[in-house]
Amino acid sequence: MPNRTVTIAKTKAAGFIMPITRDSWLYKYTDNRDGGLVSE
Repeated sequence: MPNRTVTIAKTKAAGFIMPITRDSWLYKYTDNRDGGLVSE
């Protein structure tokens, strides 16, 4: 099974605008490795 999470770095590299908020379809796939919210 492929890894279905993306890091903030990958999200930014793909051109997504920060922050990724809870109402974004991408939110559930993001991984903020510092233990905080996803770039909120």
